[in-house]
Formats: sequence, structure tokens, C-alpha cells
Amino acid sequence: MFNDLVTSILGVADDVQQEYYQRALGELATYFNGQPVVRCFVTNTNGFGHQVSTVNMMKSLIAYGYNQQIQLVYDDTGSPDMPTLQKLKILIPQLILNGTQPPANITVNGCTVSFVPYSAPPKNAIDFGFTGGYDDAANLATNLAAKYFLVLQPFQWPKSNYIARNGGTNFSLDNMPNIDPAFRQRAFYAPDPTLSDAEWDLYLDQSAAPIESANLIYSFAAQTVQGEQPINLCGAYGMTNIHNGITTLATTPEDLLFNLTCGIIKHIDDTGDTKPTVIVVLASVTPESYTKLGNYFQGNDFENNQYARTFLTTHKVMPVVGNNPRITVMPDGSNTNALLTAIDGMKAGQVLIVGLPGLPPDVFNQMMYASTLPVVFEGKNTANQAVNFPSSFFWLSKGDGDAVTVVYPTLLSAARGITATHYQKITNTMKNSPDMWTALNLPGNILGDFITNTIATKGNNYFSELSDYYHLQLNDKLFKAMQVFLAIHV
Repeated sequence: MFNDLVTSILGVADDVQQEYYQRALGELATYFNGQPVVRCFVTNTNGFGHQVSTVNMMKSLIAYGYNQQIQLVYDDTGSPDMPTLQKLKILIPQLILNGTQPPANITVNGCTVSFVPYSAPPKNAIDFGFTGGYDDAANLATNLAAKYFLVLQPFQWPKSNYIARNGGTNFSLDNMPNIDPAFRQRAFYAPDPTLSDAEWDLYLDQSAAPIESANLIYSFAAQTVQGEQPINLCGAYGMTNIHNGITTLATTPEDLLFNLTCGIIKHIDDTGDTKPTVIVVLASVTPESYTKLGNYFQGNDFENNQYARTFLTTHKVMPVVGNNPRITVMPDGSNTNALLTAIDGMKAGQVLIVGLPGLPPDVFNQMMYASTLPVVFEGKNTANQAVNFPSSFFWLSKGDGDAVTVVYPTLLSAARGITATHYQKITNTMKNSPDMWTALNLPGNILGDFITNTIATKGNNYFSELSDYYHLQLNDKLFKAMQVFLAIHV
């Protein structure tokens, strides 16, 4: 009987969705009005994935109306790549670090957030806690003195989604019958990134990242200043040489960026697009890779492959005429004056590749959202943002050809698997080195046709259907999990 109840909660018919959503929001408000304190746990895993997911989850709960106190427990044990507090400073710009001591309380949209180290956890019993990414087996409900602890994972993360109970067994969200898509395939609702001038200023004042350069590129792409030259923008992520000592993809940044740029050139030439294009590389790429990328565009370092060389000559990338190359590589875009000069000097059909790594997630998301060309990425949290947007995207995965791992969502229909697999194989051609181009496998043409076709059908294709589902708050992974929690809560 309980499974039938939960199925009815998660499978509301379209014609009653809005009525149900409003009623469910009221139930959440009633519950949270009785909770003076809830706890949030931020793990210390390498990278930013789990931390980003958890902070976003905290902001979503506040947006759902919780406005009392969140005790944010940060893991200060172990030896991560960066202390958790330093990551939180990047994710929450209002936070002011206090050495190794817990920071002072802050206010986020009316909710007080206090900070507690995991090495000295709070002891007073509360009813509810949550985290947006957790890989360990320890019971957080027990360790953090909560009656219940909601453990959700990033989109498609292989670890379990569940509700931990203090002194009891976990309630699995993954094994619930008749739920499609399952919780692992559910994404968090993400509002459209719209940084205000005040939020840009906050990052400009407090971040060491090249925020001013990001804001400059954004102003050209979004046309926020009258008279600026309009540009096409492509946000590119996922081509880091090595991430925390681990090679993420069996390819190199120069191969990915070469193929992506060739695809964009093909799209420009096929459509007659007159705007110059900026590819902003949001990943950390070594100077050596940028040097090799520049050599590629001169026809070097790929054993004179006739297919790649023919592409470059056909699309007037080489030979360079005079002192005005069609493609320019700027490994470090942090010099805003040099960047402005480069963009102002661009002509129709030219491409500028700019390195701009290390942006805070809010600014990173803004750059991806402002992209007028399909964005490129590898990773679950970036994917969570991408499926909330109606634009097409390149989602890189492990494997190639028949061995490809399909990460594009299939949603509710088995027929979607054909489309997902098709797009995955197209995307993975980006991983081919230029000396492997063949008559039957020309990544520049394949990727270019994808860009042209998906832009032409925007609003009525696979990607817009993804957005129609994932960008509906009723389908929010957190919202659904909270409904299950209220159903089992006693």
C-alpha cells in the first residue's frame, strides 16, 4: 500500500500538476515552519561536484520557503585536494573565512546559515538533515543527531539516493517500484542563471578568478552594452589534461578543441553566420596543449593527414593570409585589456579560443547559459544545468564507437535511447585526434552538422524536450524526495 501511495505522489497526471504542486508546497511549508533548525552536510571529496550539488540543494530548500536556521556541517577531516571551507568560500561568496575557525553566520535569502566542523558535530537532536552528495557508508542521521537525513546524489551519480534514519534502516529511493525515471536519472531543478549587477560586483570584489574577463565576454554574448560587437559564444569544459591526478577522458585537450573548432567553422560556413565566435575554455589546460592546438591549425603535428589538411584549406584556416589568422588561441584570458582588444579586432567568421578556468559555479553557469552555440562538458553537475536549458549540448563520455557509454538521458521512452545513442556517438567523435580523420569519419563535418541541425530545430527537438521535463519544478529531484520524506515521516 505504501508503494502505491508513493507512486501516486511521484506520478501526478499533467492535468492536475499545478494544483498538486501548490498543495505539496503548502505541505512543505507546514513541515518546515515547525523546524527551527535543519542540518546540511558538505563532504570533503576531491573536486567540486558534491559540494556544488549540496550548496545548490541548500539554496533550493531556502527557495522553497525555509527561512529559519541551517547548520552547515563541513567535513574538516581527511586530506582533500582543497579544504572544504575554501571550496565553500568559492561557492558562497558572502562567506568570510576565519582561518581554521568556523566562519561567522551569514544570511541567504532570509535564512541564517551557521557553520560547524564535522570533527566537532552538533549534539542537540533535530528532525531533518540533508546532503547533495555523499559516497561513504556512515549513517549521517546518527552522526549528526538528526531523526532523518536525506541523502541525494548528483544527476546520474552511481551512489545510492536514500533517507537515513537514526537508529533504523535506510529508506531507499532507488528501489521504489513503478517510478520512471528512477531517482538516479532525476535531475535537480535549476533556475535560469541570471546574475544581477550586484552579484557580478560581489564576485568581482571577492574572487581571485578572472571574473572581469568573464563579465566582458558575457556582455558581448548577451549584448548587455549597446554598440558592442555581437559574438557567438561556446562554453567548453571537460578537456582538463588531468583532474586531481585522474585522466577523465582517454583523449587530449588539443584534440577536443581542434575538432570542436572545426565543427564550429563548418557551421559558420554552411550557414553564412557573420558574427565572430569566442570559445571560452572553462577547464584548466596546460600551455603545452595550447601550443599543440596552435600547431594543429597550422597543419602541423598530425602526420600530414590529408583529410584534416583538406578541411583546414577548404575552410580557409590555412594557409594564413597576411597577419590575420582565422583562428586565434589565447591560453590566458585574464588580461581584460588584451581580451577586449582581441574581440574588438575580430572579423566575420573568425574564432577566438580563450582560456578562462577556475570560475565560481554561479559565473560558470552564467557563461554556459549565455552560450549561443552548443556547450561542451564532461561531468554530472554541469549536465544537471545543461538539461535544464533548451539548447543543445555535447556531453563527452568514456568509450568510443560500439563501446561508447551513453550518458545522454533517455527520459521516459525507450525510443529516446536511439536518439541518445546517436548524439553520444556524434559527440564522441570530438575525441579523435586529427591524424585519425578518415573519409568516413570527419569530425569537423559531423560536429558542424550537429550544431547547424540542432540550432535550426531549437524549441522542437530532443534537447528542448529534455528541458521541458527537467526544468519543471514538479519534476525536481529534491521536490520529489521531500514528498517521499513527508510520506514516511512520523
